[in-house]
Amino acid sequence: MIKRFCLLTATLFTVNLIGYSQSHGTDDKLKFVQFETIKSIRELNVKKMEGAHNHTAFLGKDTSIYDLALDSTNTIPYEYFFQAFTNPNAKEIEKNIFDAHLEIIVDTSNSIAISFYPDDLPGDQITDWVNRNKENVVAYPVYIWNSTDITTSIPMQGSATEMIQEARDETGNWQPIEYFVYGFCGNGYWDYIVKPGYFFITSIYKYTGDYQTELRVKFRRQDLLLKCF
Repeated sequence: MIKRFCLLTATLFTVNLIGYSQSHGTDDKLKFVQFETIKSIRELNVKKMEGAHNHTAFLGKDTSIYDLALDSTNTIPYEYFFQAFTNPNAKEIEKNIFDAHLEIIVDTSNSIAISFYPDDLPGDQITDWVNRNKENVVAYPVYIWNSTDITTSIPMQGSATEMIQEARDETGNWQPIEYFVYGFCGNGYWDYIVKPGYFFITSIYKYTGDYQTELRVKFRRQDLLLKCF
C-alpha cells in the first residue's frame, strides 16, 4: 500500500458566475492543451449541490498529450495504472513512489464538453434511463501536474479524482457546491502514477449564477484505507 500524508489542496480562481470572465494564470513551464471549440451547450446553474464529475481523460508532458481511452494502442509513454493487490511487482513499484507536491491548475481559457448526470436517478432500469437523459455541459480542464523530480501517485476511484468545487457565498464564506460520490466496491480503487514533469487532465463543471465571486477546487489525497476528513 502506498503511504501518504493527508493532503488537501485548494486552488483559487476568481470568476463571474454570470460569465466566468477571468482566466486563471499558471506557470510558464506548463503549456495548456488547446481543445476543439465546443458547440453551444448549456452551463450548469448553482441552484443546488451537484455530484462532481472528474473523469481523468489525458496524460501529458510538455506539448505531448495521450488519450487514456486509447491506451490499447500502446502510445502511452509509461504504465500509469497501479493496483497493489493485483500487481505481482507491487512492492518493487511502491519503493519508487513517494509523497510529492502536486500542482492543481484550472484552465479557464479553454472550455470542453463533459457528460452531466442528474442526481435524482431512478432505482430501477437506471442504465436505460441514464442513456436517455444524460446531456453534455460546459466544463473546464484541470491539470494535476507533478512539477517535482519525484515520482508520485494519485488515488483514484475508477477514472475519478477526489475533487469538488466550493464558492464564496454572498457573506464571504466558503460553501461546497458539489459533493463527491464514493463507490461501494473496493475493486474500483487504485492509483495513477505521475512521473516527474507529467500531468493528468481531468475536468470540472463550469457554473453560472447571480453574482461575481471566487471558486476553489479542493483535491484530496490519502491512504486508500484511511479516509481523511
